[in-house]
Amino acid sequence: MGIEQYIIDPEREYINICNNLEGTLLKIGPASNTYINVFDIRKESIEDTDKGYLATKIRKINRIF
Repeated sequence: MGIEQYIIDPEREYINICNNLEGTLLKIGPASNTYINVFDIRKESIEDTDKGYLATKIRKINRIF
């Protein structure tokens, strides 16, 4: 169906669901080398259409906040 879901799960309640749906679990914390930069926009990705990479990124950022 093309649905993307992001879950912040500090109590690890969604691990089984993530595994069953073949999701990606990211462990993020002070001692982790993993991070998410939601503002990462590459110059070569900027397009003039509303379906381009930049427009898609902005929609995703709006959903997070």
